[in-house]
Amino acid sequence: MNASQLCILSLVVLSMLLAWSAPCNASTVCGPCTCVDDFLLSCGNTTTISLNNMGLTNLSASAFQQSTSVKYLSLSNNQLVDLPGGLFQATTKLTDLDLDGNQLTQLPEGLFRTTKELDQLDVTNNQLVDLPAGLFQATSKLTSLYLLNNRIRHLPVGLFRTTTALSEIDLDTNQLTQLPEGLFRTTKELQSL
Repeated sequence: MNASQLCILSLVVLSMLLAWSAPCNASTVCGPCTCVDDFLLSCGNTTTISLNNMGLTNLSASAFQQSTSVKYLSLSNNQLVDLPGGLFQATTKLTDLDLDGNQLTQLPEGLFRTTKELDQLDVTNNQLVDLPAGLFQATSKLTSLYLLNNRIRHLPVGLFRTTTALSEIDLDTNQLTQLPEGLFRTTKELQSL
C-alpha cells in the first residue's frame, strides 16, 4: 500500500471515528478542528480528500496547508458556516471542489485566488446571499459552477469576467429576480444556464 492509499484509508477511518463522536468544533477537546487539521498534515501527497458528513463546523486557514497535491476535495454535508480566505492557498492543483450541503452564508473574495486549475465548483444547498465581484478572478479554467438552492439575491456584473471556459452554471432555486446586463459577456462557452 503506497502513502497516498494509506492516507485515503486513514481519512476513511478518521471520518468513521468522528461520526461516532461529537462533531469537531470549537467546543470540543481538539479545538477548532485541529483534529482534522493535524491529521491532514500527514496527507501531503494525497490527490483526493473527502471529508463528507463529518459534522465539521469550521476549519482553520491552515487546514489544507500541506495538501499541495490534492485535485479533488469534498467537504459536503457538514455544518460549515464560513470559510477562511486562505483556506485553499496551498491547493494549487485543485480541479474539483464540493462544498454542497453546508450552511455557508458567504465566500470570501480571495478564497479561490490560487486555485487556477479549478474546473468544477459545487456550492449547492447553502445559505449564500451575495457573491463578491472578484470571487472567480483567478479561475479562468472553471467550466462547471453549481450555485443552486441558495439565497442569492443578485450577482455583481464582473463576477464571471475571467471565467472564459465556463460552460455550465446552475442558479436554480435562488432569490434572483434579474441578471445584470453583460454578466455573461466573456463566457463564450456557456451552454447551460
